[in-house]
Amino acid sequence: MARVPCARAAAGALAALSLALAALAPGAARAEDDPGDAPYFEGLEAVDVQAPPCRIERPSDGWLFLNLEVLAQRARAAGQDARGYEALKARLWRGSARANIYVRAQPDVVARREPATSAELGRATLARMQEAWPGARVVQQGAVRVGRREGFVFELHATPPGAKQPVALVLATVFRPEDNQIFTLSLEVHPDRLEAVRKDFAKLLKKARI
Repeated sequence: MARVPCARAAAGALAALSLALAALAPGAARAEDDPGDAPYFEGLEAVDVQAPPCRIERPSDGWLFLNLEVLAQRARAAGQDARGYEALKARLWRGSARANIYVRAQPDVVARREPATSAELGRATLARMQEAWPGARVVQQGAVRVGRREGFVFELHATPPGAKQPVALVLATVFRPEDNQIFTLSLEVHPDRLEAVRKDFAKLLKKARI
């Protein structure tokens, strides 16, 4: 396997680190978090994000889009760190499986000689998550189609620091070179319930317009 030049690897790691930190910020929800009475959009089939432009469709009627603006307001009112909401563009919740799907996006601000790739950024994110979650087990990783784009996906099982329950994290990374945007789409659920929602997540990736 060819070695990646150190400067390029460091740049990829920095970009992935930014998204990983957003996902791990204290104000961000974890898989065991039940949104409770959080407002959701009844019957909403898809979210059209304006900035950066993208479209996310719910994979089945069992999933609900949550109102991110209200959730962020509640987090700030409770004195929580709401930085995790800055990159969060959509969140779906499936109560029967206690599962969350998160869609995050932010620009790649790292100066590069060559454009980044989804695989480069995805592997850097995986490395960062393994550092942040000691003892994490990588179940699988590789290429994945996200809509019409090529992405990189990995599956990680761990008990995050401070969490009471283990989590299965399936995270896909997509880099969009025309506007330098990094997208991450992640499924978080207890490992025992992963198979109940795995196909739903695959369907969401397939139908995403990024």
